[in-house]
Amino acid sequence: MLAESAFQKTIKLAGGHDAEAWFDLAFVYVGRQNYDEAFKSFRNAVKYGSVAAASHNNLGVIYAMKGNMKMAFKEIETAKNLGFGLATDNLQNLQKFISTGDRTSISKLIINKNDGQN
Repeated sequence: MLAESAFQKTIKLAGGHDAEAWFDLAFVYVGRQNYDEAFKSFRNAVKYGSVAAASHNNLGVIYAMKGNMKMAFKEIETAKNLGFGLATDNLQNLQKFISTGDRTSISKLIINKNDGQN
């Protein structure tokens, strides 16, 4: 709860425009498996411009978890095009699932847990 409160306060002080705080807040929600709130927070991280590649990757994984493969593919492909290395593997696993229905491919999708370019 402390981390969530701190990130929310930072966001509020920045008028809602602190992309790094949105990104970090998303992981509070990921840790709680609250993917709806994590999704909203990653969207705001993208909207306000920081860590965009990692956020696109993570949005794609959450879309896949929710069954929206079209948007999952779009977001993960965007992350790959921005040079986000992890997105390459995620995109291959997503493509394998789409073409074969192999559910183990979906389970291999990875949410990036830092703002570095993995």
